[in-house]
Amino acid sequence: MEAEAVALMNGLKEAQYINELLSEIITGGTDNLQLTIGAYSDSNSLIKAIQSETQVPDLQLRKHVGWLREKAALPNVHVHWIAGNQQMADALTREKSNVLDKLIDAFRGILSPVDRSFRTALPASKNFHSVTQ
Repeated sequence: MEAEAVALMNGLKEAQYINELLSEIITGGTDNLQLTIGAYSDSNSLIKAIQSETQVPDLQLRKHVGWLREKAALPNVHVHWIAGNQQMADALTREKSNVLDKLIDAFRGILSPVDRSFRTALPASKNFHSVTQ
């Protein structure tokens, strides 16, 4: 669970940095925008540890979970469990993952309506279903 906690921490740190950059670009540094950050993990035990007030036994992991709890309590940060077969990172770490289909479906979900011609040119994937909140 420690590796998953460290990965989630790193992802949240990067997302916060990108949030600060976008805030600077959008407002010209005059306002601090708090864009919504969605973080996903397929480690059910990690998500339960973050949502629980019970301490984890390992001291180092306790520090990580404490940091994650603090971030998850922020109004613009949402931490969710996701099924392993929907985890985008698995496409980069598992040999049997169909990387192309998962990445195409991810981009299909973020393309704007202006890009409909490109979107329809992308083949549909049968292996990945996006998470909706």
